[in-house]
Amino acid sequence: ALPHSGLSFISLGYMEVVPSWCADIEADPLQVIAIQSYSNGTWIEYQGDLSGGDLNKVSKNMIISFSTFIIVSLLYGVLDIALSTAIWSAASVGTPTEPRGRDKALRSLIWIKIVFMNLLLVIVLGSGIYLIADGRKSNYGCGGEDSDEVHKFESSAYYSMFSVVMFTYAVELLLWPSIGMNQIGKSISSQTNNSRIFGYIFNKERRHRNTAACLGGCFKCLQCMSCNKLGGKNIRAQVDLKDASVAFMDFFNQKDTNFDIALSDVWLSFKMLGRVHRERKYKLIQQARMDKKSNSEGRLIPQLNLSFIGGDNDADESVNFRDENEIFDEDGINPRTTRKRVLRHTRASDVYHIRQAARYSHYALGVYDLYPDALLAAGQLVGGRSGVYHPRLTTGKSHINSSSSFPLTDLGFPETALVYGTFANDILATPYCILVDEREETVVVSIRGTASIEDMVTDMQFSSAKMDRVGEACGFDGKGIYAHRGMLTKAKFIYNDIARRKVLSGLLPSPASSNIRNSNNPCHAFNLIFTGHSLGAGIASILSTMFRPRYPELKCIGFCPPGCSVSMNLAMQCEDYVTSVVVGNDIVPRIRGSNFEMLRFEFLEMLARVKVSKIRAWRDIRIPCPNKNLEVRNKKLLYPKNAIPMSEYFQELKSFQQKRERKFNQSSPVETRLNLPGRIIHLVHGIDNKCLPYWKSPQSLCEIDLSLAVLKEHNMDNLVIMLNKIASDFDNALKGISEEGNDDDDDDDDDETFEPDNGFDEFLYRNDFSSDDRWFILCSRPHGSVSLIPTLLTIAAFCCAALGNNLCSLFFREVEGGEVIHNFTMGVVEDVAGLSLGLYAYGVEYYHSDVDDYVLQCSSTFPEDIKNDIYIKMARGFSALALIVGFPVMCVLGLANCMMFSQKLFRRTAVALFFVAFSQSMIFIFLRSEQCYDDPYDLSEIDLKPCRLDNGSKLPVLLKAD
Repeated sequence: ALPHSGLSFISLGYMEVVPSWCADIEADPLQVIAIQSYSNGTWIEYQGDLSGGDLNKVSKNMIISFSTFIIVSLLYGVLDIALSTAIWSAASVGTPTEPRGRDKALRSLIWIKIVFMNLLLVIVLGSGIYLIADGRKSNYGCGGEDSDEVHKFESSAYYSMFSVVMFTYAVELLLWPSIGMNQIGKSISSQTNNSRIFGYIFNKERRHRNTAACLGGCFKCLQCMSCNKLGGKNIRAQVDLKDASVAFMDFFNQKDTNFDIALSDVWLSFKMLGRVHRERKYKLIQQARMDKKSNSEGRLIPQLNLSFIGGDNDADESVNFRDENEIFDEDGINPRTTRKRVLRHTRASDVYHIRQAARYSHYALGVYDLYPDALLAAGQLVGGRSGVYHPRLTTGKSHINSSSSFPLTDLGFPETALVYGTFANDILATPYCILVDEREETVVVSIRGTASIEDMVTDMQFSSAKMDRVGEACGFDGKGIYAHRGMLTKAKFIYNDIARRKVLSGLLPSPASSNIRNSNNPCHAFNLIFTGHSLGAGIASILSTMFRPRYPELKCIGFCPPGCSVSMNLAMQCEDYVTSVVVGNDIVPRIRGSNFEMLRFEFLEMLARVKVSKIRAWRDIRIPCPNKNLEVRNKKLLYPKNAIPMSEYFQELKSFQQKRERKFNQSSPVETRLNLPGRIIHLVHGIDNKCLPYWKSPQSLCEIDLSLAVLKEHNMDNLVIMLNKIASDFDNALKGISEEGNDDDDDDDDDETFEPDNGFDEFLYRNDFSSDDRWFILCSRPHGSVSLIPTLLTIAAFCCAALGNNLCSLFFREVEGGEVIHNFTMGVVEDVAGLSLGLYAYGVEYYHSDVDDYVLQCSSTFPEDIKNDIYIKMARGFSALALIVGFPVMCVLGLANCMMFSQKLFRRTAVALFFVAFSQSMIFIFLRSEQCYDDPYDLSEIDLKPCRLDNGSKLPVLLKAD
């Protein structure tokens, strides 16, 4: 800016003809014009010189090098795109396991990619290096010997983008050494696989120890991350984690699972397996709905056909350990041999089991945190959070009964008292409580489930342990009976602790005891109940077997016990007194070796069932699928299980299955395999988060579901709510109170559930999608064009608004009576057409003789005397508000093309878009400002017309139209 009195002038500048990174270059004289404020009655005109040298000297060699690099890079890019398209097209032939002639074409194209394209890539990379070397010699076209130009150019954005491109080219060239190293590694492995040194380093026992050490390190990391709150101090990895390391190495044995599959095959198989599991779950929900309708008649509607998706309704019940003396209930039905039956409110035994499960689920939940926190708050827990509660330690009373114990009135159980509890936790010890329930006349032993690292390690000690010595000590025949090693260890601890404390014998004398008729003991006629959740449920089932010789009438209710708790013969024997409650697709009751073997085979078989190309399957998977359309869409992609065509891969898979079956039978004989204990109540999810209870066999729970929902279904809080809801429904049904109304209304509601009214609601219906389909899938367009078109319009509108609001050409004030002519000393004639105004800048439109056209010169620095009035401030505020609100709205609409959104969110987005359009339209309040009518620039000899819309204002108008 030139010094002057009055307001700042508008510099119109000169046109540069040299690279922008060149510094301190002398230019030929160029005319500079300026509009100066009127001062002291005269116009002050300035004309300037910018001294300099030759501005047209650019290195010819640099131009040649740069042009060569661009041409070769474009050639490489075009050829690479064409070759990638050809590879994509060739790969779309056949299926993942049936090449159908695609291998020959793919090998040729891949060799072209590896050899020819990499040679061309070397040329591109070499030309880029030559470009830099030649550019530095001539200071990148600036001439001279000053290195400032080199530093300035290499700090620019152009050079940064060039460096990124060169780096990507160099990374692509690493393909050759990678192939070479892979071949060298295979050669070394094949030559040394049978050598003594290799066998010593990688022998089975050593690998087991290394795996155990790795698992131990993971638990140590978890201990550090939890700040020792989860325990884990005394874990011996080589001893406590031996079972897990052996099973892990056996399952992932490279010699057995060496299939020729790629990562894309793994991804496709997992996604298709997840969809098949969704279809199976959806059909089971439909079956539950039909069973619920027929529940009042006491019959079952025929089972739905699950053969296509891989299940034939509990067909895996091949192992049978039945008692010779069959036991039938009051309706003549044997629950042991019945594969599936709905629990009904018209059956007294079913109502009893549901009420008992609902009642004692609270005790299984309370032992986690509720009871120890209450005891600690009351100062009754000796030894802190991991201490012991015993009336003898707190009150000094030697006689234990409910009146001298800790009442649970404040916890919602006024007729229940806690008489003993220990909360020490390590590999051997586990927390448990003994309670007296006077309403049910029971003594309850509640055992905590997995809540620490020690409990996790106990879960992983799943080898079979004999119970013959335990049977001798407890008074039952334990020959041929096996149990989970970690659970049996903790069951022994509780058994010995109860015997040492003499709490149970004081409350509930054995029927064979002489003091059973002691009138001073109010609990002598009570029943004994064992309960627990997860790990605690498995321990409770083993403990009930150990205490049964002393208390023949005891019962055990386990919630979500592990599927590897006891052997099959013990599971059948304890059906008279053990009941296990399982929720939906909870993975914990399905954890056993045979189930994981089935899951692996199903995963590998899924790849052979795909009857389309991976590209077509990938496209179909990316589009979310409503549950009711799963069967149709899966049939388009998959062969039925009994119609898989024979291929080289499928033959290898069959051979692998036979080999694994022989190996599994040798390592895990039938008599030592562990299973769920007792009778199984399976809660199957229905409509509106309601569950239908079934009696099921343990063998029916053999399918592991690949979904994150299986983790939520193991939650004990949710299970308590479910059981209490089912018990309440049973009680209401017995009282003649309908659950939802009459049956006709329920039928109508069910029809509406699966038949949405319109297409848009079909995509958004909350019960018609799994949780996986609501996750992010890039450009999957789950809503179709409903979200795509508004997204494109919103992006265009946001760009127009962001650009238009920062231009200096929103509004224009023309010169009154034509252009104003200014004659300068060198005879050059220039004229000014008018003044251009914007929200944050302003400028002058003038005639430039060098380009022979009118040009606009803008400046973001307003003169000091120009004050923004209220209208300008309001226009700026509304423009900023439109951009602030519009950006998240644009992001939401973009995400709608990648994931499912509810209709409510779309309504809110529409309201936000209307608000953005209103805010953007309010920038035209600028037309009311003084700069549009008055002469704030004090140009008294130049008359300006009022503001009119200029080219820049058309962009905000486009936003308003969008």
